[in-house]
Amino acid sequence: MADDEQERLHFLEIGEEPVQQRAEAAQVRRALIPVSIIGRPGSGAGEFNSPHGVAVDNWGNLYVADTNNHRIQKITPYRDVYRYEYSGRDPGCLLYPTGVAVDPLLYVYVLDSGNCRIQKFTPTWRFDFTFGMEGTQAGCFHAPESIARDSFNNIYVADSGNSRIQKFNAGGRYQLQFPGMRADASGFRPTAVGVDREYNCYVADAATHRIIIFNSRGGAIGAFGSPGSQPGQLLEPVAIVVHPDDTIFVAEIGNARIQAFSPQGECLAVFAGTQSSGVEVIEPRGLAVDADGYVYVVDARLHRVTKLEWR
Repeated sequence: MADDEQERLHFLEIGEEPVQQRAEAAQVRRALIPVSIIGRPGSGAGEFNSPHGVAVDNWGNLYVADTNNHRIQKITPYRDVYRYEYSGRDPGCLLYPTGVAVDPLLYVYVLDSGNCRIQKFTPTWRFDFTFGMEGTQAGCFHAPESIARDSFNNIYVADSGNSRIQKFNAGGRYQLQFPGMRADASGFRPTAVGVDREYNCYVADAATHRIIIFNSRGGAIGAFGSPGSQPGQLLEPVAIVVHPDDTIFVAEIGNARIQAFSPQGECLAVFAGTQSSGVEVIEPRGLAVDADGYVYVVDARLHRVTKLEWR
């Protein structure tokens, strides 16, 4: 760990400038307002290299999967930065992490994608245990892309290379998978999963450019979205998170934007950057929501996190 000055985060306040959303005004009912930009390109404290995943704990600490720096960075509300950066293949080491989740007790789950496994760490960043390995069997992964956690601390993995979502309990025990390995698996590429208060799972399917909704038992119960660039349409969705007010936020790299949907799939807002603030969105890869309802967007191309207010 470096000294305090080096461990301070590069943090840009956006301010209260007017916002112009790039969407059809008649279809936009609410708005995502940029509040601040967190981080910049690099390998120092608070700097990122192609980050992919993000999570927020109940105290407002931000956890970023700093993928190409092979580490997780924790950023406090006071803008202090703590880095966990042991790279490699041994237990406790990371290789291209793409996802992170944190439970109410501040235990951290990391999707260690380069090693095809999930690793759990204590609040003081001691290695706890790991589960998963490369493969196609239940509990194994192939090109996993992201993880999510529900209020029971079950962990959901978007096991993209195996065309499935896998669910594990907090101890890493395999629970179920959906839709499972099937003959038509090539038509399903789950890149992200979000869980609502009723434990329904909203899965971003980059193969069909839509969101598929599954119940807690893994049964498909609905879908919304279609290929395209108009509000309500999707192009390669790769991240999803459910807001406390049940709004579903989806990040698309094909359209370089964030969309907000109602649980019924109605488009509520589109954020693709604002001209007035100079905030861009180029490659949004991860989404998180904090206890106050702010939305965090990880941009892998711009190597930063953008904080948005949902109004």
